[in-house]
Amino acid sequence: KPEGLVYQPSAGTQSILDEFQGLPLESTPVVGVSNSTFMETYFFPPIKGVLTAVFSPKNDHFGVDVVAKENEPVKAIAGGTVIWTSWTLETGYVISIQHSNDLISIYKHNSVILKHTGDVVRAGEIVSVIGNTGELTTGPHLHFELWYKGTPLNPKEFITFD
Repeated sequence: KPEGLVYQPSAGTQSILDEFQGLPLESTPVVGVSNSTFMETYFFPPIKGVLTAVFSPKNDHFGVDVVAKENEPVKAIAGGTVIWTSWTLETGYVISIQHSNDLISIYKHNSVILKHTGDVVRAGEIVSVIGNTGELTTGPHLHFELWYKGTPLNPKEFITFD
């Protein structure tokens, strides 16, 4: 990294980082998102597979679950910077990528993370391998989330998984 250049997360990114780190989230206003917000953007599917759990914020399920073959590579949906990699008891190996337009993609339950915080990734680049890590898993799958300005989006509205 160039001397003196320090990554500064946006407010939306910071709210997600705070959630990851277990800090209390202040109430965030709901952000209106229309498909036209990302009309110009093509998102790579992170993995091809079968959707087994749908986006349901009222049930605290802020993404979709995609079942695929064991050891299937997980790809970045768009270019960006890795802002967080970790292992948590509930969700196993997790990687998060900050994209342009305050968009963040989150990939959970991986068996292996192939990137480090601060790495720049290209759209479609392999960032991890599908897994079965963490307590909230019942078999190899990817739990995938999409967040815009701190608000969860339904990934199915923007990405085709099959």
